[in-house]
Amino acid sequence: MSKIWLVQIQDYEPDIWNFPEEFSTRKKAIEWGIKEAKSEGSRCFWLGQKEEYKPDFCIDTFLEKIQEDAYEEVGEVADDYLNDVNQDEKDTLKKSMLQLFSDWTKRFCKTHSFYKVTDTQCVIVENFKIGG
Repeated sequence: MSKIWLVQIQDYEPDIWNFPEEFSTRKKAIEWGIKEAKSEGSRCFWLGQKEEYKPDFCIDTFLEKIQEDAYEEVGEVADDYLNDVNQDEKDTLKKSMLQLFSDWTKRFCKTHSFYKVTDTQCVIVENFKIGG
């Protein structure tokens, strides 16, 4: 997956990146940020990378819950249910469940538009020359 660079024009570090501009390269992001910051009279802007949120969960907790439910439902005869699940089987189940969840969110329009901004830095306009 290619990196998406974000630019937010403001002098202080944003808690929330409100409608930042997106760029495919760091260079394009900085060039645009310099021009835009200068036109707005700002001394700096913020640069960061967009990181999509990917749902995750603990497969061990999931399996333990099923084991507990089975024990509650039928008693001691379910005491060793799913105790022999190996790591490869857990990995396969987790991958399948994450795909199922992804398909479900798309089918029922439960997708998200939020993301995390990482590797943020304040870019001081006077420290850069466009094209140089």
